[in-house]
Amino acid sequence: MDPVLIFTIIIVVFFGLLALCTPIFAALGVSSIVRFLLHGGLPSLETIPDILHRGLVSYSLLAVPLFIMMGEVMARTSI
Repeated sequence: MDPVLIFTIIIVVFFGLLALCTPIFAALGVSSIVRFLLHGGLPSLETIPDILHRGLVSYSLLAVPLFIMMGEVMARTSI
């Protein structure tokens, strides 16, 4: 399938879901699943857990939520 057509379909799905007042995380998730289905078919969905795992084990990204949590603890305890 033509990459421009896939991109157009994904954008239409994303903004269509946003127009239906779908939460942004769900619209992003559904549009990415549509991309996987259009680009590689059903077998390409098997790569999603791999991608999620690689994103979750990134130690450099671990600092961001811990920094936010530290700021919340400091704000609530008046440190």
